[in-house]
Amino acid sequence: MQRAPHIVSACSWPQTKSEKLLPPQWELAAHATGQYPPGWQGYRFDRAIRAWACGETGEVVRATIQLLLLGEPGQHGSGCIPKSALIEVVPARGTPELADIIRVQHVGSDVSTIYLKAYSQGRERFQGATIDYLWLDEEPDASIFGEALLKLLADLRY
Repeated sequence: MQRAPHIVSACSWPQTKSEKLLPPQWELAAHATGQYPPGWQGYRFDRAIRAWACGETGEVVRATIQLLLLGEPGQHGSGCIPKSALIEVVPARGTPELADIIRVQHVGSDVSTIYLKAYSQGRERFQGATIDYLWLDEEPDASIFGEALLKLLADLRY
């Protein structure tokens, strides 16, 4: 079965903070939960997904991507991913209150996994997995972009 990979780069979104960040977060939340808004015209995953949401540093990821996905620290479920769908938030090492992995209940009864990644951790952090959805907040260097894109396309069958 062929799957449709998805990549969203915030570099292509309008440059105001609210316009730039909100659309990719809502799309990722919809794909992870399988709960699509009425009138959704885009691709629908009928199964749980593996996704990467990536930014410049852990601190930037925590202040942007994580905040909009989960909500404020201590108030997880107040962001784009509803509290009822949150299964687990695995903390990252080294950066206080940063999540490493977010596990989300998909309506198809399986569990989606969202990995938060920082470009500052280097290209090696982007090796070794196959993913269904990639969100790049800001443009990474070419080596990270290439590695991430390969992981997104790794499971395509032509």
